[in-house]
Amino acid sequence: MKYTTNLTALVSGVLLACTLMASAQVNIQWDKTYGGDMWDDPVTALPTEDGGYLLAGTSLSGISGNKTSPLKGGEVDYWLIKIDASGSKIWDKSIGGDGYDFLSAAFPTGDGNYLLAGTSSSSASGDKSEDTKGVDGEDFWIIKVDANGNKIWDKTIGSYSGESMTDAILTTDGGFLLVGYSYANASGDKSEDNKDEGDFNSIGDYWLVKTDALGNVMWDKTLGGGKQDFPQRAITTPDGGYLVIGYSESNISGDKSENSKGGSDYWLIKVDAQGNKLWDKTIGGREGDYLYNVLATSDGGYLLGGASISGVSGDKSEPNKGSSDYWVVKVDASGNKLWDKTIGGNDADGLRSIVPSADGGYLLGGTSFSNASGDKSEDYRGDPEFQSSRRADYWIVRIDANGNKLWDKTIGGSGSPLVDDGGGDFLEKIIGTSDGGYLLIGSSSAGISYEKTEPNQGEVESTDFWIVKIQEQAVPPVAVIEYVLLNAKTDQEIRLFKEGDLVVLSKLPRYNLNVQVQVRGQDQIGSVKFQLNSKTYIRNEAPYALFGAPNGNFASGTFQPGEYTLIATPYSEDNAQGVAGEPLEIQFEVVYRNTVADVIKRTSAFSQLLAGLNQAGLQSKLVGPGPYTVYAPTDEAFASYLSEQGISNVRKIPINTLRDLLKYHIVPYKIREIWNGLPTNTLLYQEAVYYIQEEDTFINEGKFIGAEVVASNGAVQMIDHVLIPPAETSTLMVQQEASASPSLEMVAVADPVANEVRVRTQGMENKTLAVTIMDYQGLYPQTYAYKLTGAQQEVVLDMRSYGPGLYILHAQVDQLRQSIKVEK
Repeated sequence: MKYTTNLTALVSGVLLACTLMASAQVNIQWDKTYGGDMWDDPVTALPTEDGGYLLAGTSLSGISGNKTSPLKGGEVDYWLIKIDASGSKIWDKSIGGDGYDFLSAAFPTGDGNYLLAGTSSSSASGDKSEDTKGVDGEDFWIIKVDANGNKIWDKTIGSYSGESMTDAILTTDGGFLLVGYSYANASGDKSEDNKDEGDFNSIGDYWLVKTDALGNVMWDKTLGGGKQDFPQRAITTPDGGYLVIGYSESNISGDKSENSKGGSDYWLIKVDAQGNKLWDKTIGGREGDYLYNVLATSDGGYLLGGASISGVSGDKSEPNKGSSDYWVVKVDASGNKLWDKTIGGNDADGLRSIVPSADGGYLLGGTSFSNASGDKSEDYRGDPEFQSSRRADYWIVRIDANGNKLWDKTIGGSGSPLVDDGGGDFLEKIIGTSDGGYLLIGSSSAGISYEKTEPNQGEVESTDFWIVKIQEQAVPPVAVIEYVLLNAKTDQEIRLFKEGDLVVLSKLPRYNLNVQVQVRGQDQIGSVKFQLNSKTYIRNEAPYALFGAPNGNFASGTFQPGEYTLIATPYSEDNAQGVAGEPLEIQFEVVYRNTVADVIKRTSAFSQLLAGLNQAGLQSKLVGPGPYTVYAPTDEAFASYLSEQGISNVRKIPINTLRDLLKYHIVPYKIREIWNGLPTNTLLYQEAVYYIQEEDTFINEGKFIGAEVVASNGAVQMIDHVLIPPAETSTLMVQQEASASPSLEMVAVADPVANEVRVRTQGMENKTLAVTIMDYQGLYPQTYAYKLTGAQQEVVLDMRSYGPGLYILHAQVDQLRQSIKVEK
């Protein structure tokens, strides 16, 4: 009930404060967006001697946005950006040839220069001095550049078939170890055959290539089992050898000494300085486990991090939290598992990066689609109730040396609120900074929203480099950290209670509500003071709840419709006496119901729309079950329309004309996904059409303003124009004109992750559609061809066999091309 007194209190307070310094809040110091009009994806950031950074990645953009360097004649190039310590751009360079060049790794070479390493399909052209080595045209490509990004030399390394690089590191002799995936037998620079069993779907092995400081091949090794083996990273080991990690589907065969645990497993291979295998370890559960990163630990062991869809099984000791989770595994120097931790929310979460922290713990970084649930304390940065705005965000998680979570933080933007492609913000790497902070490196398709302060530089859903500088801040040892809305009758949690919440009484046990606080350092407090608008409540017994909890039973209370401010403050003594801890304040609104009609009624910018709906007898319809999507013109939009008509207010519009006008603003279903040219069928039985221009989305001439507001029976989207119903003849003309123009569109269907991609074609009968699927680095490409037979056709691509991760899909018919990203 109370703080301990005298000397014991002093000692306890000091110990508590020291312990809690490991917990922290995240301060975002700055964020920067760099990109052109297409997709731009970073791989890493390298600290430079002047205190700035060299950003390295891949770009599909030409000169556009803040990209000043053109493509070198192909589709994709390596892209370097030099920035200062505050993130301001100094220069940028495109490096590539006439094909696809995907960067996988970059690092300083110890002489003031840098090595860029990746995969290339380019012939000798641009910055590439050698042709490809084989018929499939994909090789390792390394290029050394100086501090200003100028080429010093380059090397192409490959076989007759093809390979894709995933990592490269500097070795102790000043040379380089290149790591990638190969499905070739001995040919070109590859001295050993593949280890596969001859199955067409089981052809990938780890391929290690050791070069000297000039990029000349010294030796190479092929390591694998009978099925697919996907290397991801390599690190040097104290004995001069290397640890190579990735994931594998192979059973005992080739270099693999243990059977698969089910699906894909983490696979570690320890090799000596000449690439000879010393040992290997398979770690996994019964489903799919995908290892992406490894960190050497101070005790001589390693920390492994990736994504898992496995439940408790095999080496996995904890249940999964969602469709995929962060899975962290600690192993000793021989690869034996010491412990594992599953960290995640209710949706798809994938770990990509691990960095050590000063206190012996670790910062984990990756991408999350989860709302507040499980280990995730915040919703994703979009509308959590509406599937069409489901987005990915950066998700960082701080753990101690034993894998216990200390805190987590979601960082992201909302993106286009109407595009459902699983887009958003994808964290690729974290690096520590000289001031004790961290730099988060990833890609984003979001505009200015939430933590993102700069606009997207390209087309809707194209990605840019998004760099975020953060710093940990020590938190107070005693603080209210969250509110929980409860059903007091059953003592069951309804949901977390957050800033800006809308409480809809018709969906809740309205007479049996209570709000409990969660307090950090709760064993150190004696009371909590609640302030609800002008009323004060003091609770001296845990559990601490707004309406009380006598004898541990939550009392029932209710809220009347209105706006509220709630503040809870912990105190060291009873009756709100003694030392005050950190309070938590939130504002929320209570309404009886939240239909589309209610949203319109309580939004001040819709007074003319509301008057018109009432006049036309449509407002009562919008209370019904729906669902409805309402395109809601603002009062300013109505003022402009009425001025053009020469009338003063909507009530002056003839009733039949008004009814038809407003029916044209109502769609009797939810819009789950959109694309450019998508028609919608309104209540007037006339089509309104979506258009996408850069970051703006339109319905006819009406531009969407702000975020969509979700209601219990649909959604309301504010627009800046009154929509004018078209004449039947003009509608027919538009449709005929549209059908005459060839078009190509790709849409990812996410439920809850992307399992299908639909390619829609128009006016392309008797032509061939080619679709290439590759991972986010352009690795492991697979191409499919489809003969188009109809004037309008939809081809469905099944993505269920692909593991968690980010994929790039390219579709092409003749000269028409489209590319999208898909998150699994």
